[in-house]
Amino acid sequence: VNQVKTDYAIDSDRVYVGGLSAGAAMSVIMGATYPDVFAAISVGAGLEYKAATSVTNAYTAMSSGGPNPSQQGDAAFSAMGSNKRVVPVVVFHGTSDYTVYPVNANQVI
Repeated sequence: VNQVKTDYAIDSDRVYVGGLSAGAAMSVIMGATYPDVFAAISVGAGLEYKAATSVTNAYTAMSSGGPNPSQQGDAAFSAMGSNKRVVPVVVFHGTSDYTVYPVNANQVI
């Protein structure tokens, strides 16, 4: 990110991360662990922070949701360390998604 900002004179306050599905889950992790780098995150059919730590957990979370969202939110906030802040997020999820069930969108929020 720093190299791209340098090469293209990018405004540091306008760097965003987003993804779809597994990439969306990763954007949540990136937003939580690098709140000083990313101004906001976009989540498309993704999972809440650390909803899964293995492939088996991922399939379970995709079909029925992850762990308690309040606890995962606290864990995400804690992961921010000294850079703690509310990171803006936009969540996109289809109501007929039968791969990553829509309950996951609610858990991200």
